[in-house]
Amino acid sequence: MHTDKIVSKLNAVLNKDDQKKSSNKDSIGNIDEELCPTKTKPWSEIKKIAKPSQTACGWDWTFYKLSNFSSEENAREYMAIKPVPAVKYRGYYYVVDHHHTLAALELAGWDVDVTLEEIYEFEDDLSEEAFWGIMEGKGWSFCRDESYKRIDLKDLPENFELSSFRNDVFRSLGGFARKFGVLKRGKSLEERLFFEFQWGYFFWLHRSDKYGLWPSAELSRGFDRLMTMIENTDQDEYIDKRRDVTDMIELSERVLQPLYSVLVQYIGPLAATYDQLPTGETKKVPGLKTLFGRDYLPGAVNETAVQGLIHINSLKNKKVVKKVLKEATEKSMDDV
Repeated sequence: MHTDKIVSKLNAVLNKDDQKKSSNKDSIGNIDEELCPTKTKPWSEIKKIAKPSQTACGWDWTFYKLSNFSSEENAREYMAIKPVPAVKYRGYYYVVDHHHTLAALELAGWDVDVTLEEIYEFEDDLSEEAFWGIMEGKGWSFCRDESYKRIDLKDLPENFELSSFRNDVFRSLGGFARKFGVLKRGKSLEERLFFEFQWGYFFWLHRSDKYGLWPSAELSRGFDRLMTMIENTDQDEYIDKRRDVTDMIELSERVLQPLYSVLVQYIGPLAATYDQLPTGETKKVPGLKTLFGRDYLPGAVNETAVQGLIHINSLKNKKVVKKVLKEATEKSMDDV
C-alpha cells in the first residue's frame, strides 16, 4: 500500500508538470517586443544573471561581429540598439538571441550597458525538464552537438566566453549567406530566432547530394572543398593560437570573409532550388521540426542576388574563384 501511495503521488506530480508544460506552450503566443519589460545594466552585472540557451556559436560570425566593438564608444552605441531577448526562469535570464553579439562583447572586454528584454517569465516550480522542453518546442534553444544529436543539459555553456561554445561553421555560413544578400530574414522575433542555425542545418544536411537538390555535382564538390578549407583555417589561425581583438578583426576581414564570399557563390543556387520547391511534403526539411519546431525554412531567398552570383560552371569563374582563394591563402600565411 505504501508503494502504491508513492507511485500515485509521483504520477500526480508528473501530471501536474505535464499540464504546466502544455499550458505554457499553449499560452505563449507571438511576442510584441515593444511591450516587454527591460533591464539595463553594465555587462559585468548582466552576465551574472544571463545564461546561454545554445551550445554552439559560429566563431567566424563572432569574429565578424567584433568590428562593432573596436572601441568602447562603438561598443556602447552598438549595444544601445541591440536589446537582448531572454526568458526569465528561477531568477536567471536565458538568452534566446544575440549569443554571438554577447560573445563578441565578452571578447572585446568593454563593460558597456546591455539591455535584457524579458519576452516571457516561466513559473519557478516548473521542472527543468519541462522548461527545456518548452524552450526547444518553441525554437528558443539549441542544445545539439555537431551531428545535431541532443546533448545533456549539464553541458550547456555557463557563460558567454567564445571558447565555451562549440564552433559551428555551418552557423557562420548561414550568417554570411544573409550578409552577402542570398538569404532574407523577417523582422519579427519569431522569424529572427535561430534563423541562421536553421539554414546552417540545411547546408549541413546537404554536405552530400543525398537529397538531390544540388543543381550540379561541381557545385557540391566545390562546397565540400571550401568548407574543409574554412574549417582548417579556423583550427590553424584562431583556435590553436591566442590573438588580440584587433588581430582577430583583421584576420576575419582579410582571410575568412573572402572565403565565405566565395562559398556563398556555391550555396546560392542550392538555396534557390529549395526556395522554388512547391509547399508540401517535398519542401519539408528532414529533421527541422524536431530541431526547431517547424517544417519549412524561415525567411526567403533573394532571387535577384542569386541570379547576380557568378556562374561556377564557367571557365572564367573558375579562374576568379582560384584567384580569390589564392589571395586569401597568401594573406593567411602573411599573418602567421
